Amino acid sequence: MKQSINTRTSAPILWFGDFVDFGDFENAVADHAVNTPITFKFGVDHMPVEQVRALREFTYGITPFFVGRDIMSHAVENLKYYVDVVKFKNKTRISKITISIGLNFTYEINISEAMRVDTFFVNGVEVEDYKEYFDFIISPDSIFPIINISNRKKNDLLENSLQFSNRLEVSPLYPIFQKALKLLSENINSRISDRNKKIYTSFLLTMMPYSMENIKKSKKVFQTKAWEKFICYILSTKGQKTFQQFEKYNAIFSINIAINSIRSYFSPIMSSVLYIGPARAKSDRYYRYQYLKLTLMGLISQCFLIHYLSQILRNFLIGCRVFSVMV
Repeated sequence: MKQSINTRTSAPILWFGDFVDFGDFENAVADHAVNTPITFKFGVDHMPVEQVRALREFTYGITPFFVGRDIMSHAVENLKYYVDVVKFKNKTRISKITISIGLNFTYEINISEAMRVDTFFVNGVEVEDYKEYFDFIISPDSIFPIINISNRKKNDLLENSLQFSNRLEVSPLYPIFQKALKLLSENINSRISDRNKKIYTSFLLTMMPYSMENIKKSKKVFQTKAWEKFICYILSTKGQKTFQQFEKYNAIFSINIAINSIRSYFSPIMSSVLYIGPARAKSDRYYRYQYLKLTLMGLISQCFLIHYLSQILRNFLIGCRVFSVMV
């Protein structure tokens, strides 16, 4: 991991370098099964996220007071990050990314050979709303990639830093924001101002993870009757379709927050590590195995010695008996 992150490369994994030499993908994969992916798994109990920054950028110009408040959690619990790496044109590429948060929230991204997101699932449901407007492009050079956007109408590639523009109207994600805003407006008190509707929509789109529990917590954030009624509606059986549709919209916005947070958290750790002990078990297990092996070898040696001495004694007694008979 360290040499892959610290060295500029065109593939997610650098198999040989200054620190370790695995040869290539074929030599590293189990049983030399070149058609089978190698899955890298990373896990963390508590990881900071960039939700507040993302919300600030989406709501820029709407209400500076709002974005300065501590309205969202700054961390997620029990996060797992899986990356499938496959062989591709004498190199390797990422074919699948899975991110699970807690027990009930999962992103799953399947990536084509062109490094475009082929299929995108959130909690097992496919997300397709964005495909009319843009494609997600995955950078090929890191196990913790950057997500860029390819605008389908203009056919131009927008870098990660431009996805969350300081003006929402020029963001390539704006059409999705408009859809989410329309959905919220249809299900909330019509007397709510347009500004507050945009704030509520931004909040739902940048929530991570998007869950009933986090939505319930937001009652204390806004403390308005209109928002409380809206929450009661989308958490009810009647509002399940609205909840699920917001879940898809949220995935389109929050996947970038998740990937950025994972890269910001793990990359410095991997690039600064000096030594990692046995990767598959604790070192004391190996010492214990070594002790058991030595103990076992000692027992075998003792048994062999006893057997050897008994054979000598037996042969000696047989020789004595033969000698006595001859005499």
